[in-house]
Amino acid sequence: MVALGLVTKYDLLRLKTLARLYARGLSPDVDWEDLLQEALTRVLVGSRTAAADVPPVAFIAGVMRSLRSGYHRQSAARQELAIVWQLFVDDPEVLGILEGLAEGLEPEQIRARLGLTATAYDTARRRMRRALLREGLASCLNK
Repeated sequence: MVALGLVTKYDLLRLKTLARLYARGLSPDVDWEDLLQEALTRVLVGSRTAAADVPPVAFIAGVMRSLRSGYHRQSAARQELAIVWQLFVDDPEVLGILEGLAEGLEPEQIRARLGLTATAYDTARRRMRRALLREGLASCLNK
């Protein structure tokens, strides 16, 4: 970035400091260098473009904040998925339906894979819906 004239050495130091700050609380496999590198890569390849009046440091910091939010959403989604999986550990029909949905299969494909009738499939889906509502995981129903 410095070599390309996009930021000064001082700007790069500021970005490194901000990256360290934004990386706090992320999973151990994502460190501040990864966060900064990913932000810089997105700027360089053009997947993130700034308005002409936005200073480079502010823009790159914004990209890092956005990436941080994305990492947090992924963490939360993984935790929620683990809770859902544990909730149905003793219900192979529901687990099979969840696996099929995760693969993007249509209900007919899931029923065929699991050998379920339409009624058995619908019954398992209602069982799943009630359990998710009971556990306060209704947000999972729309994903």
